[in-house]
Amino acid sequence: MKALTILLAALAAVATWVVFGPPLERPQAAPPLGYLAAKGDAFFAASFKQIGSSVVPLQTLRGKPVVAYFWASWCAKCREELKAVQALQDQYRDRGLVVVGFGIDQVDRIERFAREAGIDYPVFAGGPAAIALSKRMGNLREEMPFAVAIDREGLAAASRLGEFEPATAQALAAAALR
Repeated sequence: MKALTILLAALAAVATWVVFGPPLERPQAAPPLGYLAAKGDAFFAASFKQIGSSVVPLQTLRGKPVVAYFWASWCAKCREELKAVQALQDQYRDRGLVVVGFGIDQVDRIERFAREAGIDYPVFAGGPAAIALSKRMGNLREEMPFAVAIDREGLAAASRLGEFEPATAQALAAAALR
């Protein structure tokens, strides 16, 4: 009986693959616009202290394509990825893309990390509030790094939890600039 169950499960898996294609090739269902708008609204409703400046309402970014990158100085992947994030800002600045970083550490660590990395895009000291914002933006596991693209319409157009490779950066920029 156990062998028959295993055989049926294997046949079902093969049939699913034949009908729908390999798992990585299946098209993702598009989330409803209301869901994407709610994420954008959550982003624009927040305010954070910018490193070296004052508290900035993110509402000032409405109407601009944005890539928001949530990171921590203790995150090894985040440290490695800052070059790709900075390159994204450098490459698309003239097209109006705004890259913003949200450090979730203590303010002094965020400032030191941003200075040492040569970051020239806005960096916000977010702490627990940035973690909460990333969760509202789709980072349900509350892990770092996390990036989200918001288009000119205020819709959360794409997001990425984990590695922020150059290809990921380009996909996020394209989503924000569409």
